[in-house]
Amino acid sequence: MWSSSSVRQRSFAPSTRRRVATGGDAVRLLLLAHHYRLPWEFTPDQMHAAQISADRLAAAAALAEHGQPDGEDAAIRQARLEFVAALENDMRTPQALRVLEGLAERALTTGRAAYAAELRELGSVLGLSLPAASSQVTQPSAAHGHEH
Repeated sequence: MWSSSSVRQRSFAPSTRRRVATGGDAVRLLLLAHHYRLPWEFTPDQMHAAQISADRLAAAAALAEHGQPDGEDAAIRQARLEFVAALENDMRTPQALRVLEGLAERALTTGRAAYAAELRELGSVLGLSLPAASSQVTQPSAAHGHEH
């Protein structure tokens, strides 16, 4: 586990390490991907994966801007129930993130604004801003050569 003393002992110099350009949502996703009671170690690869996930969620949430939510269905209601249950059960944020990823997948595969709107609403509970994805990034996982 990283601590301030372990960072000093390792002579960590950020300028000599691989830099990863990240946004606020990526940092939040990195932290939320780990349950607060469990120890974990940071790696640049985890940060890179979190950025890919943030890009994918943003691309899916952007679909809410391109159409009117077309009504709630059973999948949206189920996602909301699972999301709330995860947070009420000892703040299981990794489980809540899986719900968001499921909504993103549905939004991207169906193009339905309702899934995107729910993704944006539930993501905001976790502090995610989910800005509109740039026009260059439509499928972040494919653009980076990773399956997520």
